[in-house]
Amino acid sequence: MNNFAVIEVKGNLNKGNCDTGLTKDLCTLKNFVENYEYKCGVLLIFNHSICEAKKVIQKIVTEKISEEYLKKFFLVCSKSEGKCEYENLSDIMQQK
Repeated sequence: MNNFAVIEVKGNLNKGNCDTGLTKDLCTLKNFVENYEYKCGVLLIFNHSICEAKKVIQKIVTEKISEEYLKKFFLVCSKSEGKCEYENLSDIMQQK
């Protein structure tokens, strides 16, 4: 297969069910990388800085997602127009 990236998008990390939604999104990314041969997964979060998103990600990522997959996942954030930040999820979890 020639699939490169699967992308999940979130715009609000302040909703009450955000942790559940992000957990589902990460499981979806894992499913596509693992079962459909995508090279990487991207969690795109807008309206939040990477620092804000990292705090949530570090709280919800569990042992269900192994280091093998975290290395293939990227967090991309944009809080303000024109500024985009990104980081590998494996690196984020090592900062915990």
